[in-house]
Amino acid sequence: MAWNLKKIYKYSRDVFEADHGAILVEDDSGEKRLDVLQGMYREFGFPSNLKMLIKFVKSSKERRKILMGIDYNEESFVKEEVVTKLSDVEYLQSLPPNTVGGHLGNLFKNWSIEELYDKRYLSNEENEESFLKGSLGTEIRSNTSRHLFLWHDMIHILFRYDTSIFGEALVQKVTCQAVPSWAPTYVAFIVTLKVAWRTKSLMPFKAFKEAGKLGKAADKKDLICRSPLSLLERDIEEVREEFDIGVPIEFLKWSKKHPDIFRGDCIHPKYEKDLIWHKAESI
Repeated sequence: MAWNLKKIYKYSRDVFEADHGAILVEDDSGEKRLDVLQGMYREFGFPSNLKMLIKFVKSSKERRKILMGIDYNEESFVKEEVVTKLSDVEYLQSLPPNTVGGHLGNLFKNWSIEELYDKRYLSNEENEESFLKGSLGTEIRSNTSRHLFLWHDMIHILFRYDTSIFGEALVQKVTCQAVPSWAPTYVAFIVTLKVAWRTKSLMPFKAFKEAGKLGKAADKKDLICRSPLSLLERDIEEVREEFDIGVPIEFLKWSKKHPDIFRGDCIHPKYEKDLIWHKAESI
């Protein structure tokens, strides 16, 4: 049943008490990433699904394509073309380090997106007690989840949030600006609270707030309303500029103070601009 307070408390406690990386990012393969978040999506299904439906129906034609599972989000196209291309790590790593695909190739060196595809986006379909019930609701959830799966790692590299537990949380904060849901916002806040408590710093709260602003600005330009394939060979700074993706200054400040936590896998090691960005002594 949705809004099971006992489950919500358990998920919240697990996130807050676990060691870094044990919940949202459990292993380097990425196989167990975001398990708690999926549970939260089930519990906060209502009214989040209704909010998402209203926003997507009232907004652009491109967002309705996501809901309907057509064009760039058509299931067979995603499986045969998009996932296949994103799984070709050799191709991605052959791209210049200044490209979106080059950054993805660096990020995907530890796991294959194809191996995660079926169990990742389909896992959200387990929520049969959300507001959207029946075959239509299942199809909408599947279509939306499939597209968010494809964009999850794109958000990592475009917004410069690594795959540490805090980086994952901030990706969820960005995501909820595009797809309104209480679940990612709540989990992101709990993680932020935990990181702030463990590092004895208020800096994580500033990074949390900043992620919301960056995500909101990009959402106004309909960032997620396209296939990742359309961006792979483009210069990453040009993409960031086109969609108003600013530099996460507060996250950068925090990562410099806690290099033991920051993984840095969101940035290609041979990308000179971000090497300079990260080596700067002050901002």
